[in-house]
Amino acid sequence: EVLGVRCGALHRGARALHLSALLLPKRRVVEAAQHLAEDRRRPLALAAAAAAEAMHRQGVATVLLTRGARGVFLSEAGGGQRAFPAFAVTAVDSTAAGDVFNGCLLAALAEGRDLGEAIPFAQAGAALSVRRPGAQDSVPGRSAIEAFLRTA
Repeated sequence: EVLGVRCGALHRGARALHLSALLLPKRRVVEAAQHLAEDRRRPLALAAAAAAEAMHRQGVATVLLTRGARGVFLSEAGGGQRAFPAFAVTAVDSTAAGDVFNGCLLAALAEGRDLGEAIPFAQAGAALSVRRPGAQDSVPGRSAIEAFLRTA
């Protein structure tokens, strides 16, 4: 099966969503999908669940919402929802965190890991990246991620 990642699909129109097996939308895309942009009264978990359900109705099988220090929200059509708490680290610079998360996630999935294993691996990579300034210089290697996971 081909893994379709369409991060900007909502900006280009909902018609592309059914092509996505896995969607990793940016927060503003999720807010646009559910008209949540300024609704701070709604608990984040409910907003994430509602946004994911809207994307499932448009044909997306799996939705991952990254929420920085609040962790990751996973929703699988017909498979339930799960929250992955973030690792507690002192952030210096979050410039590369999203790219590191996405790269680590896709690397783990390409190795045959399931989402339950791939998400913490990606979170660990992102957690390590925010502890250092800059973009390229903050990207951790596999050995650093695995060592971090052993001690977390």
